[in-house]
Amino acid sequence: KQRGRGRRWGRRERALLWCVLVAAWEAAWGQLRYSVPEEMPKGSFVGDVAKDLGLELPALRDGGVRILDRGRTQYFALHGKTGHLVTAKRIDREQVCESAQRCVLRCEVIVEGEMQVYGIEVEITDINDNAPSFREAETELRMSETTAPGSRFPLAEAHDPDSGRNSLQSYELSGDEHFSLGVQAGPGGDQRPELVLAKALDREEAAFHELVLRASDGGEPARTGTARIRVAVLDANDNAPVFSQAEYTLRVPEDVPVGSTLVTVTATDADEGIYGRVKYSFHKISDRSSKLFNLDSESGQISLKEDLDFEEISSHELEVQARDGGELFDTAKVAITVTDVNDNAPELTVSSSLSAISEDAPPGTVVALLHVQDRDSGANGEVRCSIAERLPFQLEKSFEDYYRVVTARELDREEVAEYNVTVRAADGGSPALWSSAVLALRVLDVNDNAPVFAEARYSARLPENNAAGALVLTVRAADADWGQNARVRYRLSEGRVRGAPLSSYVSVQAETGALYDINDNAPRFLQDSFQLEINEFTSPGTRFYLGTAEDADVGSNSLQGYELEANGYFAVEVKESQDGSKFAELVLRRALDRESEQSLRLVLTALDGGEPPRSGTAQLCINVTDANDNPPVFAQDRYRASLREDAPPGSMVLNVSASDADAGTNARITYGFGKMPAKVLRKFVVDAESGTITLQEALDFEDTRAFSLAVEARDGGGLVAHCEVEVEVLDVNDNAPEVTLTSVSSPVPEDAPAGTVVALVKVRDRDSGENGQVSCELSGEAPLSIVASSGGSYKVVTASALDREQAPEHRVAVVARDRGSPALSSRAALVLEVSDVNDNAPVFEEAAYSAYVAENNAAGAPVLRVRARDADAGANGRVSYWLAGGSAGAAPYVSVEARSGAVYAQRSFDYEQCREFAVAVRAQDGGAPARSSTATVRVFVLDRNDNAPRVLWPAAGAGVVPRSAEAGYLVAKVVAVDADAGRNAWLSYELVQAPEPALFRVGLHSGEVRTARAVSERDAAKQRLVAVVKDHGQPALSATATLHVVLAESLQEALPELSERAAGADSPAELQFYLVLALALLSALFLLSVALAVLARVRRAGPPAVLRCLGAQRFSVAGAAFPADFCEGTLPYSYNLCVAPGRAVAEGAWLPPPPPSLAAEELLGAEPCGKRSPTSSAGAGEPFS
Repeated sequence: KQRGRGRRWGRRERALLWCVLVAAWEAAWGQLRYSVPEEMPKGSFVGDVAKDLGLELPALRDGGVRILDRGRTQYFALHGKTGHLVTAKRIDREQVCESAQRCVLRCEVIVEGEMQVYGIEVEITDINDNAPSFREAETELRMSETTAPGSRFPLAEAHDPDSGRNSLQSYELSGDEHFSLGVQAGPGGDQRPELVLAKALDREEAAFHELVLRASDGGEPARTGTARIRVAVLDANDNAPVFSQAEYTLRVPEDVPVGSTLVTVTATDADEGIYGRVKYSFHKISDRSSKLFNLDSESGQISLKEDLDFEEISSHELEVQARDGGELFDTAKVAITVTDVNDNAPELTVSSSLSAISEDAPPGTVVALLHVQDRDSGANGEVRCSIAERLPFQLEKSFEDYYRVVTARELDREEVAEYNVTVRAADGGSPALWSSAVLALRVLDVNDNAPVFAEARYSARLPENNAAGALVLTVRAADADWGQNARVRYRLSEGRVRGAPLSSYVSVQAETGALYDINDNAPRFLQDSFQLEINEFTSPGTRFYLGTAEDADVGSNSLQGYELEANGYFAVEVKESQDGSKFAELVLRRALDRESEQSLRLVLTALDGGEPPRSGTAQLCINVTDANDNPPVFAQDRYRASLREDAPPGSMVLNVSASDADAGTNARITYGFGKMPAKVLRKFVVDAESGTITLQEALDFEDTRAFSLAVEARDGGGLVAHCEVEVEVLDVNDNAPEVTLTSVSSPVPEDAPAGTVVALVKVRDRDSGENGQVSCELSGEAPLSIVASSGGSYKVVTASALDREQAPEHRVAVVARDRGSPALSSRAALVLEVSDVNDNAPVFEEAAYSAYVAENNAAGAPVLRVRARDADAGANGRVSYWLAGGSAGAAPYVSVEARSGAVYAQRSFDYEQCREFAVAVRAQDGGAPARSSTATVRVFVLDRNDNAPRVLWPAAGAGVVPRSAEAGYLVAKVVAVDADAGRNAWLSYELVQAPEPALFRVGLHSGEVRTARAVSERDAAKQRLVAVVKDHGQPALSATATLHVVLAESLQEALPELSERAAGADSPAELQFYLVLALALLSALFLLSVALAVLARVRRAGPPAVLRCLGAQRFSVAGAAFPADFCEGTLPYSYNLCVAPGRAVAEGAWLPPPPPSLAAEELLGAEPCGKRSPTSSAGAGEPFS
């Protein structure tokens, strides 16, 4: 290596020599050329114009030499004392020459004494002072997720104003497996980057991809510029909506209020925008169900439009469809089961009934057949029928829902002539509902009672010689039966008195029971009774023919006249017909009034002229027929009644009663309602016969609090009476409060301040009084409160700050409760979604990461993965990773994948160059503004035994040991270093070759070569020692050092041995090489001497710098020297070797010039990656090797 370094210095000297020669040649022809790097500070040396032109310094001082000013920018100046051309200002090559490949600045120097002008060209060489840069630091590309892999997208090119290798050389893409980088060559050879889609995109997996495009130049060290590329994945409608449940099943009571929300179906679509907006509709639904249910197309809420009726339809099956904006859809089934509520009273129907029954009907006689039905189910539909126990009737089950009403015992018309049997049917609900039916039953008479005389024995006394036909006495008998069965007729039982028949002495009047003395023939009417119907409107004086009575007697004993029982209305007149017979006419003397006298029973008597006269009677039954002259009259002009609103249909309200003084059909009253609204007529019904007003339809206090009924009583003649019935409806707490969410602000941002109104609630209770006084509260744990507003309204407001990360939604129920007893309540579900605000920065799992990577790793190898989590959602929670800086020079070592946080090695690590470095990784979310946090990643490079020990001393040459040296004499020290660390750098020394093994020894750890015993005369004068240096790595690496030792008392004594060693040290081939090399050097030196002599004569100056360079440190061997990259190893010792100038020593016998020395603190101190000590470079920026 030392020889190589010498050859390299020789090449530099030759190059410098050629430059000098060329400069001299150009100077002779009046043209000077120099080169200087750009960005040199003002006053930097460019060239020695005075020397190159052979100008005298006095002329310079007198101002005879100057640079011509032609109005251009002066970049150079001529130093008046030294004649040096220096920079007049800092020169920026990219600014001065812009895009020119070669930047040359020209100026002219005039020498006034010689009247000579010299042109000077200065080439401004480029340094790597500009990093590649992109016009835009951030670029956004938009790609559809259906873009085919392999598609290419041109990217913006980077610009580097530097030239040559310092200009832009390469591009590199990092951050995502979905993309790769393609580079196309432009027409001018420029590189044009393209983004290549390597893997299909999926917006639902990742909506954004964060990439980093890095442009690098070829400088040393390289400079880079980056541009962030954000790829936004545009949505395609590749996801259909998906319901949260395939089937929704719910049970709903049939009395749920109209408008209630029964269920909310929810479908989500992973797409976004119009493709992610879901609308709901019924897909399959029956006509009846479509009238009952409503589906909100936006929210998916299924609500009730009309009242449910379990008895009509007990279940509904709906099919709901969710369709997105791209016409993709999903369906779900909604099964609604309607549960029964006891809302139907039993229906009791009289299928067949008797209006009358004979009193001798046997027990068990069927008087009615009833059918009972309740449309409810379960216990609500179980019906029990009953009859009052005091009645002689009972119920028997007939067939299924049919019952028979039968007699329980014998009837007796004489005890009860008419029955009103009430049959009551009640269900098993709670509370129970009931209805009733009334059976009106008359008991028909049976002739089961004989007439009974008022007295068991009658007595009468008559004087003798009594007149024939005289009244003896009257007997009376009564019969408990009714009608014809109760009509009594009298007759004499056959008997004899003194041998003569009894009928020859007395006779009995059949109708009246009067006994008369016998007369031959008494007058006799052709009929026993006359039935007359006389209207009460008949005028007085009207005559009615009654007919003629017969009498078998003649003469005075025949019929003589008629007499009528005394009365105030009628008289009888005797009329004689043309044949001489007498007949009777009934004459009306005074107007009749049926209401005061409905009928008259008069006895018409026909008298003969016998002594005593005999008579015959007939019964005149005069019925005064009614004229409809009296309207019905109600017992009250106004009736009042109250009824609870929960009274079941069939309940009796009250009974109105009217009377009519007329008779017959004119007195038969029927009841009905007058003209009233249809709504009232549906509520009530009045029994036409009894006047009983019954509730027909359920009441609702909240609908109508009072009813005014107009009731009519109409008789058979058409006369009508009116009365008013006022029915007051009593309120019952039968209405739960109605809660309506009139407005809901959902979602609400989580940064909404406390007191933000999120919902408006309207509460109404249709009851009155305390039953209608409502209070509201919230049920459920949520940072919400409810505040009363005006008009029965409430506001739901935030009670404290919201935090979506703790609770993304809040579910509470707004509970409204009235003050009735028992209190009723209702609730409405309030679901409040909390929308995300970018209030959380990404948080790394660890604040600092450590990674250990063995050196010589492959480029692109994973180092570690950092993870940061963002509690936000959506884009606010989508984390991307970037390198945010770190220790100097660390950025080119690693890269981080934007999406996964994986840190990859960009190059192979070298422990000897860099032992550790740190980078800062920034995790940034996708919010606006974005939030970020950083974590430190410290990478420790682990050493591998990849460096063999390197012997620094001795590099070559020989050492002298006096023969008088005792044991332990220090001959030399083998100095070696190992660039590795730890055990890999622990060195041990061992002698592996020595002519006298017992003469020398080497320190195991110090490397000191000492005499093991005293030197004797027998020991050879020349000793060749070979020491091996081993490290402790696995496997161990080693190096050898050869030490030539001459045993002599003085240097003069040792010189012959050293000369012989130099002469024979090399092989013939090596000697031939050195001879050729020496000849070439001598030739070069001769030419250089000639050139310098010419220059010296011209400039009269000292020796040129090149000779000074060649002579520097030729014999300086003082101090230990080590290479610049020394890190660890055995610390060196320092030696001085002095040579007397009088002795000629062959040049090949001396050690070559040592490399530049380093201070001790530079040897011991660790160097950060990317930095190198100024003394660690050996000439022109090249590292020493």
